[in-house]
Amino acid sequence: MQGVHFAAEVGAIDVLEYLVKDCGCDLDRVGGEYSKNVLLHSTDDIDTLPIHYACISGVIQLVTFLIDVMKCDVTTEDKYGLTCVIRACESVKQYNLNPRIFGRASSPEAAV
Repeated sequence: MQGVHFAAEVGAIDVLEYLVKDCGCDLDRVGGEYSKNVLLHSTDDIDTLPIHYACISGVIQLVTFLIDVMKCDVTTEDKYGLTCVIRACESVKQYNLNPRIFGRASSPEAAV
């Protein structure tokens, strides 16, 4: 697992923002002159991307940053055919969260 995977897994959005804003890393570009340009497309031993780990972490701000700002592809599958959406659902189940509290149209009463 690379550092960017670990940062995504623990929800360290500040680390990813630091790489982009302060270090000038182009996390979204595949290829290029420097290896730092492929961080978001680097995989671990089961082809899991940082966006998968971000969804596992359940940190909504990080997932939003990776999807909206860094334009990560949410349809990319790992070695087992799991997308980041499936990983997010696993995270909700793992932490015994109520998914209704995260909906845009839900009220606090929906969570009980």
